[in-house]
Amino acid sequence: IYRNLGGNPGDNVTLQEIGHVIPNNMLGGVHDVGVFDINGDCHPDIVLGRCTGTQVWINQAPKSACRTPACPWDLTQDGNVGVGDLLALFAEWGTDPGGPPDFNGDGIVGIADLLELFSNWGPCP
Repeated sequence: IYRNLGGNPGDNVTLQEIGHVIPNNMLGGVHDVGVFDINGDCHPDIVLGRCTGTQVWINQAPKSACRTPACPWDLTQDGNVGVGDLLALFAEWGTDPGGPPDFNGDGIVGIADLLELFSNWGPCP
């Protein structure tokens, strides 16, 4: 559920969960609202149906990717932790804070993440 954070009549609406600021002039005639992940980054986006057309608001969230909690090491999402995932990890080496190859969440893709990938090598559960 998203709610207006308040403010004076005529103020822009700030949606609490996703941090968007939608100007008041974009809210007139809204009759339908859809909240779902359009671009696959695991952050909710908004589609507004208005009398004048449809508007899409894409959440500008930090870089991340959806991954199956049971097998986050399967970066290629092919059901197996293998060479493709190793190459994907090396492609992000030293960068990508909070992204998929940063398994331990320390803000850097490094040795700890490499060892975690190797320890989960093989078919995903």
